[in-house]
Amino acid sequence: MKSGFVQDQWSMNGGRYTTVSGYEWLMGTQIQVPWVPVVWNRLNVPKHSFIAWVYVEQRLLTKDRLCKFGMAVPTECDMCMVHPETHAHLFFECSYSRACLDRVNEWLGVRIPVCEPIQWCLQLRYKSLMKKQVVFAAVCGLVYLIWWARNKCRLEKVLTHPAILTQELQKHVQIRYQNQHWRGKDQRQGSWITQIGFS
Repeated sequence: MKSGFVQDQWSMNGGRYTTVSGYEWLMGTQIQVPWVPVVWNRLNVPKHSFIAWVYVEQRLLTKDRLCKFGMAVPTECDMCMVHPETHAHLFFECSYSRACLDRVNEWLGVRIPVCEPIQWCLQLRYKSLMKKQVVFAAVCGLVYLIWWARNKCRLEKVLTHPAILTQELQKHVQIRYQNQHWRGKDQRQGSWITQIGFS
C-alpha cells in the first residue's frame, strides 16, 4: 500500500484513496472470461455455481487426475463401468450423463450439445432474460448433480436413476425461480413457464 501511495496509483480518482481503487490496484489486471454470466448467474444455486466453476476450469478430481497425483485408484467410470473416468467422459460422454442431458433437453425443449454446454449457453438468443437464466441454472445444476451422483456411486455404490436426478434438478431450479420473484417481472413468459413445469 505504501508503494501505491508513493507512486500515486490513485491519481485517476482525483488523488483520493478509495477502498475500490486500493483493492483493484492490489488485485492487478484480471483476465476477462466469457462464461461468467452462466456460472455466476443469479438464478443458480450457489453450490451449483461453485462446482460449475471448477468444472469449467477442469479441476474436478476425476480418476485420471487422481492417478496423475500418484494415487492408486481404479480408472474405470463408476457409473458406466466401461470407459476410463476423465473430465470429458464424465461430462457428457458417459452413457449415464448423456441420459441425464437428454432428459434435461426434453424438459427445457432445447438441444444442449454433449460437448461444451457452458459455451453453448453463451450462444443463446432468447429475448427474455428469464428464459436464459433458467437454462443457465439448469445447465450448472446438471453439472453439479452429475458430480454428486458420481460421488454417491463411488462412495455408497448406489447410482441415482437419471429420471430422479432430473426431477431433483427441476426442484432446485423451480425453488430458485420462485425465490427470485420472476412471475411478477415477466408475466409474458407464462406459457413457457407452464411448459417447463413452473406453473
